[in-house]
Amino acid sequence: HHPVLDLTGEVSELTYSSGPFAGKLSGDISLAGIWPQPLFSGRLSLQQGSFDLGKLGQTGTLAFELPLAVDVEIDDSLKVTGIGMLDLTAVGGLHIGGSTKAPILRGRIEAERGQVVYLGTPFKVVKGWADFRPYQGLIPDVYLEGLGEVKGTPVTLILQGPGDNMEPSLRSEE
Repeated sequence: HHPVLDLTGEVSELTYSSGPFAGKLSGDISLAGIWPQPLFSGRLSLQQGSFDLGKLGQTGTLAFELPLAVDVEIDDSLKVTGIGMLDLTAVGGLHIGGSTKAPILRGRIEAERGQVVYLGTPFKVVKGWADFRPYQGLIPDVYLEGLGEVKGTPVTLILQGPGDNMEPSLRSEE
């Protein structure tokens, strides 16, 4: 016979840092089910969060595997940086399923404000989002649109595609 777990608890400003994600987590968590595969679930909010696109694919793995069902809401805002060209704040939420060894993310994070520097030109982010879909691993589909000026001409920059391989395109009204 394997033991049955039914543990619940609360975390408050637990500092988390793994791969591209960092921040403080607060909320309710539980570990329930038959050992050695109890379900780790929870409803957490993320404060002072950051996401570094330059570190996509670098997640630390745990020595043990647990099934996951965790909802994370971005509480204040998420600071998104990456590859020296991106600096923005975002809001949204994610559901983390799968397991600790193979997490599956689902959800959307939307850009609130920020800038992208492309070819030395700053572009003000006017809209953007990252969609995390099951079976894409930890790499979101990204769409970012920014407005800038090149030699006095208004130019729109669009970055889209997988977060680790976004395709840029430039458009001007002239």
